[in-house]
Amino acid sequence: MRAKYKVISQLIFLAPTLAEQLNPRHSLYHVSVDSTTQEKNITHPTDAKLHKKIVDQCVKKAKKGKNCFA
Repeated sequence: MRAKYKVISQLIFLAPTLAEQLNPRHSLYHVSVDSTTQEKNITHPTDAKLHKKIVDQCVKKAKKGKNCFA
């Protein structure tokens, strides 16, 4: 993990010099930033989901012959 940070810090340090060598007139006056985001498929617990989970666990315990609420 440290190696990644080391490479990134070196790139940031060398960026102005490299930009000047590639295009001396443009330099780093223009910066492009990609700010696109993607939605994540996050679900939050609902009463129905929790109820189904409890029922499934009770059924599983009942098949084993155990008390569900113990």
